[in-house]
Amino acid sequence: MIGRMLHGFPSKPGVVIAVVLVIGVLSIYYFKQYRDCTDIALLRSTLYTAVQQNSNDVLRLASIIPFEWDRARIIVDFQNQGKVLDCPFEWDWTQAQRKQLMTNGQLNVIAFARKNINTIVDFSSEMIDFELTETIFTPDSAVFSVENHGAENTGYLLRQIR
Repeated sequence: MIGRMLHGFPSKPGVVIAVVLVIGVLSIYYFKQYRDCTDIALLRSTLYTAVQQNSNDVLRLASIIPFEWDRARIIVDFQNQGKVLDCPFEWDWTQAQRKQLMTNGQLNVIAFARKNINTIVDFSSEMIDFELTETIFTPDSAVFSVENHGAENTGYLLRQIR
């Protein structure tokens, strides 16, 4: 009976162990990347939906961001010479898509900070663009008017309200 059970196992357990190790390492590597990519995509979607719903109205960033933050920095026409996030398997934008947006001067970024925790969301200026007199905001000062923007009115311009 035990012989029949063992007959189903490969004769070279090293192959099985190697496959399990490869799957484990890839899972660990891609888990963080998957989480980062899907978090950015979800935050971008949340922000874009809120902007759509507040078109021709006032938008308070603190009321739509689903976590606490002390300050936010908005960077229009973000340029990064270092490593650019790459999201494979259509989890979010690929590295090539982000680099193309940077090349075209169309990548905007909001970086939220609370103590030592930073959360970043990026998006195309064709979706959401900004007209700012400053770039650092607190939850109380991050207030914007929302206007339709772009050729097909699918984009929005957020103007800082002082």
